[in-house]
Amino acid sequence: NKVISAGNFLNSQPVWERDEDAPCCKRCKKKFKTILRNRHHCRCCGYVFCGRCTSHRMSLPDFGYYDVVRVCKVCYNSGEDG
Repeated sequence: NKVISAGNFLNSQPVWERDEDAPCCKRCKKKFKTILRNRHHCRCCGYVFCGRCTSHRMSLPDFGYYDVVRVCKVCYNSGEDG
């Protein structure tokens, strides 16, 4: 399992984007207009994505997530670098 250090970011948990402020996925831009496309927050950056765009999992112990949690591709790839 992958682990990421908050040192790669700002050393504090992100403020989650509000569901109401996210009419579409941050990455693929598909709209959240059906029950089949749910909103999911990346536990690392706090933005809202669809399930397909948050398919990666990793632990974020600096944020208090010791088990693997949902993260977006950008944050997952940042974890590979650090």
